[in-house]
Amino acid sequence: MYDFKTAIKLNRLLIIVLIIGAIGYVLSSSESKQINHMMTGLSIKPDMPSDVESMEIRLQGTINKNLVTGYHFNGKMYIRGEEYNIGKQKIIKLENGKEENMGQIYFDKDISKVAILIGNWYSGDGTLIIAPAYVRTDAVEIANSILDAYLKDHQIDPID
Repeated sequence: MYDFKTAIKLNRLLIIVLIIGAIGYVLSSSESKQINHMMTGLSIKPDMPSDVESMEIRLQGTINKNLVTGYHFNGKMYIRGEEYNIGKQKIIKLENGKEENMGQIYFDKDISKVAILIGNWYSGDGTLIIAPAYVRTDAVEIANSILDAYLKDHQIDPID
């Protein structure tokens, strides 16, 4: 039979195993939701206020919410009839069988607002697509709210 000290050690070991299992479950658990959104948005160039183009954006895929890593969208985006694959915030376009990284995509928590960074938009040679937006002032407001952390991390002034 076990003595008292061995029983206590086994109980502690069991508790540690249960705690590690519970932590693992919480870290790996996620919630998925299918989405199929069509939004009207604007394409803007930060240094060219008069260069604004309206466009339809369609997002189709799965939004995953993980307690540790946050929200991630995996799926497809359609802009001007072109299909882009999205995974881990990166926008990938297949061109002649090769993947080309087109930019990054950012959402608010319920994916009702989106900011799409194509190329080096903040250095003047890229594009920023924001939805839903019908006028530049709305687009800029949405972009600054969604991209707040990104702008601060990259020491970029808010869009105006």
